[in-house]
Amino acid sequence: MTGLALFLLGVLACFGNFASPPVGRFSRAAVLAENYRVYRDAVIGYVERHPGTAGTVDEDALPLPPGWRALSTLQNRIQADQVLVWGDLPAPSAVDAERDAGPSLAVGVAEIRDGVEVGYSEGTGDWFPIRSRVPVGALVSDVVVH
Repeated sequence: MTGLALFLLGVLACFGNFASPPVGRFSRAAVLAENYRVYRDAVIGYVERHPGTAGTVDEDALPLPPGWRALSTLQNRIQADQVLVWGDLPAPSAVDAERDAGPSLAVGVAEIRDGVEVGYSEGTGDWFPIRSRVPVGALVSDVVVH
């Protein structure tokens, strides 16, 4: 009986450990989306703590986690109470970033529609105006901070 128990224990060890959650693999798209989210949140946090900020906030001034570095081109612009963050992310990463933001009108992909630059949110299926020029095709977050 002991031999059978050890055999079954070995099979269990080979095919899964039910005591701990499985280790997930991160796709490149998901990693880039998370990198974008961390940057966007740091810019928003900076503007919330420094009212009246205008222009561009340098990456060195942002409250980013130790060791964090941009994995794609990420930029920001602050005008009055508008915080605009955009990044040059491949389409799968943009979709992941939108999904992680939940249904939001504040995250989408910049496009030109009827001669006006707008963002399209896959999450809600809605268009939102972008009040400042960003590269067409960029993932963009347009947030008002009070």
